[in-house]
Amino acid sequence: MSALAARHKRFMTLLAASLLCLTGLAVSAAESVIPENAHSTGYRADWRCDPGYRRVRDACAEQKIPANAFATEKTYGQGWECKRGFREARGKCEQIDLPKGAILNSSGDRWVCGRKFMQTRTGCDAIVVPANAYLVGSSYGTPWRCERGYVQQDDQCEAIIIPANGFLGAQGTEWECERGFRPAKTTCEPIDLPQNGYLSGVSYGTGWLCERGYRATDTACEAIIVPANGYLDDSSYGKGWKCEHGFSIADDRCGEIILPENAHLDYSGNDWSCNPPYRRRNGACQR
Repeated sequence: MSALAARHKRFMTLLAASLLCLTGLAVSAAESVIPENAHSTGYRADWRCDPGYRRVRDACAEQKIPANAFATEKTYGQGWECKRGFREARGKCEQIDLPKGAILNSSGDRWVCGRKFMQTRTGCDAIVVPANAYLVGSSYGTPWRCERGYVQQDDQCEAIIIPANGFLGAQGTEWECERGFRPAKTTCEPIDLPQNGYLSGVSYGTGWLCERGYRATDTACEAIIVPANGYLDDSSYGKGWKCEHGFSIADDRCGEIILPENAHLDYSGNDWSCNPPYRRRNGACQR
């Protein structure tokens, strides 16, 4: 390559680089232009319209905000919201008419009934709290509850009548009888405790149990007769006694177990089994 051709090549390379640089500057300048009534978002050439203006293509047009409204920076929707105590209606902000006993909700765009008032179809009616009751703030059912010791009867709280030998229960809505007594409709009747019996601590059944060595009949505690070679059983079923080891129940006594040949007492001690390979047949151990 001649010297002239080499100089021409270098010139063209420099020229192309200069044109590319100028083009980039022009594009950057075009991107960095922020229209009137706008501000940069801090991200390269991005921008956003000031409050009260909305973006229309590459410009910010003044926005019409109705009375009792304020501009938002939201790019969607109408770009404004009604102030607290007002709500939108046909492109305007109309004042919310608060009925008696009503307050604005947390958002300020509608009303709710205040404490001591209940919402109806037309507004808020005052809650009438009867004597011996208190407000519970419930949105369903009765908005009040009776105090401890009272029960609701229609729209009133009536005192719980506690009979003699009774006391107010833990819930405060009913009465219970003291120990030694049991409820009978509107009174507390004494439990007729038989001799050799003791209070069971429950309100159902007889209300009493028999001491060890006695069994309950309808109204009394009868002594359990334990035969010779027997002992008291703690179970509430059966005879109330069992036979000692080596004896078995025979009617109302404990008979001694006579072991046949090739037999032994079983695990209970109240019967016998045959030694292997013998088997029990007709009261004996046979092969």
